[in-house]
Amino acid sequence: MTLLSNISPPLIQEALSQPMSLLDLFLPGFSNITNAASQVLNGNMSGYTQLMCLFALAALLKPYVFRFIDWFIDHFTSTLRIKRYDETYDMIQAWVSAHGLEDAARSIRAKVNKKQRTRDARTKKPLQYAPWEGAFYFWYGKNLLSYQTTQVDVGLRKEEQISITCVGRSSQILKCLMEDCRREYLDGLKNKTTIYAHRENHWIKEKAVVARPLATVILDEEQKGQLINDINKFLDPETKKRYSDHSIPYKRGYLLHGPPGTGKTSFSLSIAGALDMDIYV
Repeated sequence: MTLLSNISPPLIQEALSQPMSLLDLFLPGFSNITNAASQVLNGNMSGYTQLMCLFALAALLKPYVFRFIDWFIDHFTSTLRIKRYDETYDMIQAWVSAHGLEDAARSIRAKVNKKQRTRDARTKKPLQYAPWEGAFYFWYGKNLLSYQTTQVDVGLRKEEQISITCVGRSSQILKCLMEDCRREYLDGLKNKTTIYAHRENHWIKEKAVVARPLATVILDEEQKGQLINDINKFLDPETKKRYSDHSIPYKRGYLLHGPPGTGKTSFSLSIAGALDMDIYV
């Protein structure tokens, strides 16, 4: 093994003075640094001074560079922010997953997809991935967008927030993106009933189940018809206007009673499916 101390300074200088054009493509200024280092090894303090000047200049310009970046973002970009407990969060996450964009993220989270149930051991408990804290870039049409997830303080807890940024003072491209997300999201919910649960002062999507036809619920057909007709009448815009004109709270309740297993939940799901409405519990 040859020690570095046994190598003469001329050999070091010769090694460091080789053409660095290739490295300069990836590390601008690399040749200048190596030349300065070569001079230091030969006892030339001017090279050391030059190296220190380069670092000092970089340290001096650093805050101005970041200020310029912040100024550019504030004046020449548009940003769309989505909160965790809004349904638009589910829309953008579904769109990202459908288009395979989670592969572009360097930080991802994994969870078991409970919506896909199977008895096949090879596909049991399938994994689902989504971008986590961090940022990545993706193309939407001819526009380069930035996708970033952050944890923001909300009272005594943290809440995830998604930010999507594009270059330009107009937010139209971001609105077009959300319209595409919304359309694909609703296409995936066709003939399904979405169930929401109230947790932490938010309505959180629990699952989406296939809409159950009314005909599959065993109940007197006359009673079914009366209830559906009453609901349709209540949902009529004229009824809503009449409630408003008389300052009556616009709400209506139905009491379904019977022993467990007699179809109360199934009937509720079938009504929601027939009227293309969601369920909040």
